[in-house]
Amino acid sequence: MADTAHRGAAVAHPLLLRRLLVARQEQRAVELADDERPRSLDEAYATAAALLHALGLEPNGAKVGANGATGQRLLGLTEPLWGHTLAGLCWQTRAELDAGDAAVGAEAEWIFTLGRDLDGASAQDPAAVEAAIAQIALGIEITRPSYIDPMREGGLAIIADNGVHAGLVIGDALSPQHLAELRDRRMWLAVDDEARRHGSASQAGVDPLAALLWLAADRARRGVPLRRGHRIATGALLTCRDLPRGHTVRAGIEGGAECTLVRL
Repeated sequence: MADTAHRGAAVAHPLLLRRLLVARQEQRAVELADDERPRSLDEAYATAAALLHALGLEPNGAKVGANGATGQRLLGLTEPLWGHTLAGLCWQTRAELDAGDAAVGAEAEWIFTLGRDLDGASAQDPAAVEAAIAQIALGIEITRPSYIDPMREGGLAIIADNGVHAGLVIGDALSPQHLAELRDRRMWLAVDDEARRHGSASQAGVDPLAALLWLAADRARRGVPLRRGHRIATGALLTCRDLPRGHTVRAGIEGGAECTLVRL
């Protein structure tokens, strides 16, 4: 679990860690008392690392959230947030998820796969970060918060909950040569047979490459640099906030690849 270790003196919030373990193990959302909320970014990220370690979950990449000014303001943050994507919770093209009665969301996003490590000077160099992108793909990030009202708990608590990440469905890969058109390339998302909703990164106020640039620098600074083979979910373009049991959400690129999440 070396990928979850932080340098420095930051340690997990013990009360919050205990509540999050209960929420995950008993599959029920919780509400936090004031003394259970993290007090700093470092403490929040350390709590997320300790949570994954306690649950025996192995990171295989990262997700970026709140990468727009509006989302950051609503969550009480001054920068984006990230969480670990997880080995064993990453599927190709289609996934079937049994999440009990938990609240489950689905977000259509652009996913990068890295072809080289990003640490040291390379994590600070925009040209090196861009050159590290080996593949681009459409994806569905699955979210599953441990809190009854995540927005009320705030951004630090969401970070401690590993960014409420619960899985990633990845579509067919595109060449990195498509990076220049990514902000304006349109996606769609639909639940069951409902009409498709369409959007793009520029319409959502998301810049996938800027998200990766920020993430690479922040992860390197925290001593958990991005590595070759990591998948990076760069932020929601279209969202299904609550996918009911027995329903299916699909996402696709106009005229191209699709991926599917079935909630059992």
